[in-house]
Amino acid sequence: LKSGKVASWYNENVIATLRQQHVPANLFLTGLWIETYTAATKELSDDPLFELGNHSYSHGGFRSPCYGLAAIRESNEASEVQRTDDLLKKYATSYKKYFRFPGLCFDAEDVKRVEAQGYLVVGGDVYGGDGFEKSPIKIVSNVLAHVHPGSIVILHMHGGPNAPETANALF
Repeated sequence: LKSGKVASWYNENVIATLRQQHVPANLFLTGLWIETYTAATKELSDDPLFELGNHSYSHGGFRSPCYGLAAIRESNEASEVQRTDDLLKKYATSYKKYFRFPGLCFDAEDVKRVEAQGYLVVGGDVYGGDGFEKSPIKIVSNVLAHVHPGSIVILHMHGGPNAPETANALF
């Protein structure tokens, strides 16, 4: 984003579609995203459809390998959570003490450390498969093949080359 290779990491069409369809969602934000989109963070936190949660500061993997994500050293894990917590306190009207590990890469000790900071770790049982997927039909098919009542579906709202078709899959 800073280099100009990507115009935005906020796919506003995802949020617009969720609003249009009246779909509640938990939005797990990284600290870097919050710093870049401070006004959007406040706007999303003001919307009763959405609950904001913590997704670490830099979106690194707490365990490695993790889908090519940079590894977070164990000694930096608490800081990754706390820095984002501080940003949520500063820019969000409200947020939940929910934490989702980037890439869902973690172990039991990572969970203990995050829970020690007062967070509830939230996973998911249906990965939407929208990461790098160019076909909204494949995303929809993947979700429908795995979803059941009570499922937690994981999709991305940042768009760009990493999740280009999420909004179209939702529509």
